[in-house]
Amino acid sequence: MPILTTAQLTGQSESHLLETNGLRLQVDALPAFLELSRRAKLAGFDLRVASGFRSFDRQLKIWNEKLSGQRKVLDDLGNIVDVASLEGFDQLLAVLRFSAMPGASRHHWGTDVDVYDARAMPDSSRLQLIAAEVDAKGVFAAMHNWLDEQIAAGESCGFIRPYSKDLGGVAVERWHLSYAPVALQCQRQFSVEQLRRVIGSADIVGQPLILENLEQLYCRFVEVDESCYQVLS
Repeated sequence: MPILTTAQLTGQSESHLLETNGLRLQVDALPAFLELSRRAKLAGFDLRVASGFRSFDRQLKIWNEKLSGQRKVLDDLGNIVDVASLEGFDQLLAVLRFSAMPGASRHHWGTDVDVYDARAMPDSSRLQLIAAEVDAKGVFAAMHNWLDEQIAAGESCGFIRPYSKDLGGVAVERWHLSYAPVALQCQRQFSVEQLRRVIGSADIVGQPLILENLEQLYCRFVEVDESCYQVLS
């Protein structure tokens, strides 16, 4: 039996979610994250979610605003990319580096979260979710080092890092965690044809170019090497 329906996999339904104190995640992922947060607190960190479940409409808005120049697009170093100066396909690649296509975000599944340490957040700063915040000298480095240790020891309550390596698709996102027991099943269930139908029926900027290159984009930016789910073994 499928763990999620197509509507749930693509963010068009929220019936697979539970909510606690404003945090909405898939029914199994939510208690697992709350337990991880409890353990983080004992270790001296305040593990918070900057972004959890994201609907199709929300992802569509982000995508369309980035492709149309209404929202910033950043490169790996946090510099602003002039998307308008790029050729069509390169525009897609620039956005896909940090933002999923509508219907293809792992956040739709309710299994994935972008996290930060609220205790380490400087009062004068605004959370950006960029590499400088999470690298060796970043304000959230200590918490992420602790998370690395928990993941390596198999004590991360099922959470892993799907974007821990740069394989030429999505950039390294140390802040991105995924609840592996459910996310792996979602990934195996999801298909390029499901995504094609969703994108083909929505008002998405760059739609013709996306559909023309969808199989390539799916392999490069949607599929994740299953070796990252090693926490399950």
